[in-house]
Amino acid sequence: MTPASAAAVVLPVSFGCHAAAWMSFVRGKVRMGVFCLSCGWLANVAVFMLNLVSAGSVPLGNFYHVFTTLALLFPLAYAAAARRQFGWSGAYFSAGAAVCLAATFGMKQGLSWKPSPALASPWFVPHVASYLVSYAFAGMACCLTVAARRLERAGRSSDGHRRLSAAMIRAAFPCMTFGLASGAAWADAAWGSYWSWDPKETGALAVWLLYAAWFHICRVRRLRRLADAVHLAAFLALLMTFLGVALLPKIASRLHGYA
Repeated sequence: MTPASAAAVVLPVSFGCHAAAWMSFVRGKVRMGVFCLSCGWLANVAVFMLNLVSAGSVPLGNFYHVFTTLALLFPLAYAAAARRQFGWSGAYFSAGAAVCLAATFGMKQGLSWKPSPALASPWFVPHVASYLVSYAFAGMACCLTVAARRLERAGRSSDGHRRLSAAMIRAAFPCMTFGLASGAAWADAAWGSYWSWDPKETGALAVWLLYAAWFHICRVRRLRRLADAVHLAAFLALLMTFLGVALLPKIASRLHGYA
């Protein structure tokens, strides 16, 4: 059995554990949820290592690799959140990991990204990794904000959701900033220019500016609805930059496309 085929066997196990964790958290069985989430994370670590062996490099070169790596981040984020009195949030983090793993079903797993000599740079791993961390945290923040809105419409307290959502954005933004800056440094090293207005570069800048605007708007309590709208717009722009630029032929990026 090859590493790639072994990863294909272990991946559904990881997904099943994360799905079981979500159901346990929803039903209030926190200990069982933590156990299932831990098992799912360990199984996904095995998938990551198998992908590493199969690809012969850090597995970040295609959407299959990216989504399995993204799924690793949610349980770690939950562990940090639970230590700060957000233990109730397990259902959100386990669902986030399960969705990422489910997204890999049907993807071609044997593809690997072979960078051109100009792109074979030490910047590759830190640049992509920092953006993946920011994407995971930003996605969770958006889900928590949507949940908070629903709670408020039902006349229930959303304070915990609001505080955790803000904490997620505060954690995501420095990673996003580093990703933007490291991308510019990488471009300068590869092509002698920090910026070329490539579709993904432009989208990344728009995302950064929207989240920066959210930081200012959210300070004014009476502008909460506007802050939520900007937050949603920022995350939609993030999705468009992450997925749309790669998948839509008319705006596909020559420099940032995934296999």
